[in-house]
Amino acid sequence: IIVVLWIILRLEILVVPVALATILAALLLPVVDFLHRRGAPRGGAVALVLLSGIALFGGLLTFVVTQFIDGAPALVGQVTTSIE
Repeated sequence: IIVVLWIILRLEILVVPVALATILAALLLPVVDFLHRRGAPRGGAVALVLLSGIALFGGLLTFVVTQFIDGAPALVGQVTTSIE
């Protein structure tokens, strides 16, 4: 067991992305199966789910960055006040 843990720690740069990809694939598989059962080609269903996920992530990231930029002046004011 110790040897296996040592190997995993040494290969962390490879193990983490593969583990995340496996989890993501397992989470998205039911949606792909649903679209495939409804008549969509499997490759098209995969592409649709991936592109939808990327668009959703991009929209969420845009929202968060916009909110941060809008709140930055107030944050700078609070930091300046707390430093003084």
